[in-house]
Amino acid sequence: MRASLLATPGKLRNAQAVRRDLAWLISQAEIAVAKGQNAERAFTDIRAFLASATAYVNTVAPIYALTAVAAPASIVGNNTATSTITANIKANGVNSAGNTVSFALSGPKAATCTLSAATGVSDASGNVAVTVKGSVAGSVTVTATCKGKTATATVTLTA
Repeated sequence: MRASLLATPGKLRNAQAVRRDLAWLISQAEIAVAKGQNAERAFTDIRAFLASATAYVNTVAPIYALTAVAAPASIVGNNTATSTITANIKANGVNSAGNTVSFALSGPKAATCTLSAATGVSDASGNVAVTVKGSVAGSVTVTATCKGKTATATVTLTA
């Protein structure tokens, strides 16, 4: 196999080099076929290269996304009614389990509200739920934080 294809197994240099090297491998297979030679060695090299590329892609750090939703978005500020804040964490677009999500309150009425928990761990669906309640009319923002991402949900408390 061409020496410049992979610096070390499983470590691709960059996308441009990958395209160039794969094109070179394919051209070697085409040359072998055109000469009536057995192209099996070229195809073996292509399969090995693609396996290495796949292994590399599978080790790239995931891209995380975090959302937060309040349900219901409005509750009575009687320190009994609650709104459930559900945070969802995804890695590369797929629900991600086992991640710790932190929650915090902010806004002018934050001091009059409480969260059921400051942290939680995402379930198989990527969800973590906490509840918020408060005793004074106004609004409070719940901020969820996980994997360097933040998401907010606002709860309105009525009199």
